[in-house]
Amino acid sequence: MALQKAFSNFSRCCLSFPGLSRSPWNWQGSLRTLYSSESLGLDGYEKKRTMTRTQFGGLEQQFKDKMKDVAFGDTKNMIFTEDLKNIVHLAEGEPADHTLVLQMLKKFNQQNKHLRFGNFIFGPVVMRMYHFLNEPTQALAAFKDEELDGFFDQIVSMQILGNLLYRNGMYQDVLGVLEVAKVKQVHGYKYPRNVTVLALASCWKMNSVESYEYALQVLSDLKTVGLEANLRGITYVAALALQQNAPSVALEILSLVRNSSYYTVRNLKIAAFVDLSRPDDAFPVLREAMERSENPASDKKPSICKDVLEKLAAAVDRLGNKEISLEFEKIQKAISEVQLISNEVSLNVFSLKIRNTRKN
Repeated sequence: MALQKAFSNFSRCCLSFPGLSRSPWNWQGSLRTLYSSESLGLDGYEKKRTMTRTQFGGLEQQFKDKMKDVAFGDTKNMIFTEDLKNIVHLAEGEPADHTLVLQMLKKFNQQNKHLRFGNFIFGPVVMRMYHFLNEPTQALAAFKDEELDGFFDQIVSMQILGNLLYRNGMYQDVLGVLEVAKVKQVHGYKYPRNVTVLALASCWKMNSVESYEYALQVLSDLKTVGLEANLRGITYVAALALQQNAPSVALEILSLVRNSSYYTVRNLKIAAFVDLSRPDDAFPVLREAMERSENPASDKKPSICKDVLEKLAAAVDRLGNKEISLEFEKIQKAISEVQLISNEVSLNVFSLKIRNTRKN
């Protein structure tokens, strides 16, 4: 029941932000996944599937029929490591295959562990199978199954599952995965980095008062246990704060980033100053971008998003301050000349998939 409770009873934060309204900033892009196939081990899994099918030479169904007899037949029949390796690389997205795989997982997990001498860890491979087949519901059911308790106690298994759920818009369930991770504390990690990022990204996607409060509570908990939120997680929560019409909170969150030269941080700061009706406070951010562009060793890629600059211009106009308007015109002309304005129509602060993650 522990897993079920983790999914149904999210810890409620004590923060309250009444009266929040939707912000004009809308960066809910079309990105469906946060992590690349390579970082999740999906490329290697797919190659292994091809190799396995080749080795069976068209006899896949005979193998599946044999495994049905073993899995659902005499309890003395054993599921061997190689049997499970083969089935997770042969399974297709059919109900019969789902049922067979789940039963084989349960029987394998319940067998006398003294008879298993290998150290092969199946959790990540099984989750890669579900990810490859795009079966989030089946993956979640296996993860929550009490008969498989401990089978998926690997951070990378939770990450692959979270990525699959995120890809299919099952954002609340991603938070459930993080809750399980907090309870399990695999390798002593209460907030595993990649699972936490997926949860914060899901909060951003849900864009509700509840998800906003949950995200803030995660940041608060990280500080309490002496951990630092990574850049990606911070920018998700800051963007969510802007969408929840809390620009002052967004700025405070962004202050957690030591290096303010990141594309996402720079644009989110400007957006926050616009929402605070303090557009001139964004000028130092623009000047810093220009100074960095003059450094021969710096990245010359455009770093100011077009829609952010347009909204900043509109905010300057609303001030009606001639001196500030003239200063902005100078800055705008300068950043245009050094080609710092991104051609993107709108800010997609999370357009790049994450690659730097450990594979198991």
